Amino acid sequence: MELYFGGKKMFGKSVIRQIGGNRKGSIDYRGEGEGGLYVLDGDDYVLYRACRERSPDRWTIRNAKEEIAGTLSRESAFSVKRFEYDAGERGFYLIVEDIGGYRIEGTSEAAFVDRKKHPLKSDEYWLQTDDTQDGGVSEYEWIAVIQGIEVLRGRSLRPIEAIGALFP
Repeated sequence: MELYFGGKKMFGKSVIRQIGGNRKGSIDYRGEGEGGLYVLDGDDYVLYRACRERSPDRWTIRNAKEEIAGTLSRESAFSVKRFEYDAGERGFYLIVEDIGGYRIEGTSEAAFVDRKKHPLKSDEYWLQTDDTQDGGVSEYEWIAVIQGIEVLRGRSLRPIEAIGALFP
């Protein structure tokens, strides 16, 4: 499946859509915690909630049942281009910033194949997933992961946090 979604949004909602513009869900930037958000399906039901929990260096993603789906962290304290996503029994993934996007490599076959940023279309991302994979990381979960990368890289999703960073 191919999905398009916004990035670096500060507040409100951002639409998740397919090729042709069909709405498949949205990202609601009212989540709890620093830079928190909700990933919603096409009927606006919460699929994932993501935020920093207990550590400024970790981005935790919870499913609709509030169970931890996975945890995103930097590969090392100094890394801004390499991240790790631990999806528990579903796999462990290395996410590497590549020219124009992110490449995801996993211990099991990665559902997320590529992500491209369209510089002429604001901050829109293109997500490609493998439709044949069962029991892996869903495309909506990958959206929460990519949003977490933005937060961990220091690209705040909210204006209040940006102001707080300037005047501690």
